[in-house]
Amino acid sequence: MGLTIAGDGGTLRVSFPYHPQMGACITVKGAHGRLTERTAKRSTYSYHLEAFRDAVRGSVAVETTPAAAMHQMRTLDEIYTAAGMSTRSS
Repeated sequence: MGLTIAGDGGTLRVSFPYHPQMGACITVKGAHGRLTERTAKRSTYSYHLEAFRDAVRGSVAVETTPAAAMHQMRTLDEIYTAAGMSTRSS
């Protein structure tokens, strides 16, 4: 499974975009060359849990405001609707 995004200035390729802990690679190719990096073999959920823990403890600022979260939910609902699917509130 992979993801490729092609643009006028180059391409971005990600292997295992949904499971980066499986040893994903991110490759960017453009006019100035090619760069490849490997992701950490660590579940993305562990990063989410650490961010939540740190926000609850007050050791870091919360990165997502309530307004940003609502905007993201509206965007996801629009994607569901465009795909002919019911939204979560339906």
